[in-house]
Amino acid sequence: MAAAVYSGVLVVVMVDEVSQAEILTRQSPTPLILLLAIIFLIPLLASYGLYQNAGSLDLKTKNHGLLIEPPLKLETLGLLPVNNFSSNGQTAQADWQLLYFTSGQCLETCRKALLKIEQVRRALGKVYPETTLLLVISEPPNQQTLRFVASVKDKLSLFTQSSALSVLSHNGLVTAANESLPIVLLADAEGQLIMGFPGLVNQVAIYEDLRWLIKARRG
Repeated sequence: MAAAVYSGVLVVVMVDEVSQAEILTRQSPTPLILLLAIIFLIPLLASYGLYQNAGSLDLKTKNHGLLIEPPLKLETLGLLPVNNFSSNGQTAQADWQLLYFTSGQCLETCRKALLKIEQVRRALGKVYPETTLLLVISEPPNQQTLRFVASVKDKLSLFTQSSALSVLSHNGLVTAANESLPIVLLADAEGQLIMGFPGLVNQVAIYEDLRWLIKARRG
C-alpha cells in the first residue's frame, strides 16, 4: 500500500511537473516573438542608419584637406586678373573653383601640378563643367609663363596677387617664408575658400574631398 501510495505520489508529482511545463509553453508566445524580432531588427536598423548617413559621416571623419574655419572670402585675397588670360577680368564663376598658388613663375613643377589638377577635374565626370581652375602666381608673369597659359587657356585662368599670401599666412594656411607653397585652395559657388591642400598636389585627396563636398551640397 505504501509503495502504491509512493508510486501514486510519484506519478502525481510527475504529472504536476509536466502540467507546469505545458502551462508555461502554452502561454501566449507574443512576448517571446517580440523579443526575437527586436533582437533581429536592431542590427538591421543600425545598418540602415549608417547607410543613410554615410555621406555626412565621411565628411566629418575623412577629409584630407585643411578645413578653413571660418571660410575666407575669395575677394579678400586681392587677386589681380592678367588681361586676356582670365575670365572677363574676374575670378571664374562656377560651383567649385580650384586655385593653385605658386611662388614665382609657372615652371615645370607648376605645369605638372596643373596637369594633375586638370585630371582630377576630368575624373569628376559630368561635374567637370561645374569646376574651374585658377593659377595664381606671386609676381607678374614672364613670357614663358604667358606662353604656357596661352596653350591651355581654355582650361585655366591666370591671376597674380599682392596681398593673398599675407592673408593666407594670417589664417595659418602658409608660413611667412612661403614654405607651404604651392598650395591648392578650394572655393565654392559663393566665393568662399573652404579647404586647403598645402604642398605637392595629392590627386586622391583633392578628388575625394571635392566629391564628398559636391555630394553634401546636393543633399
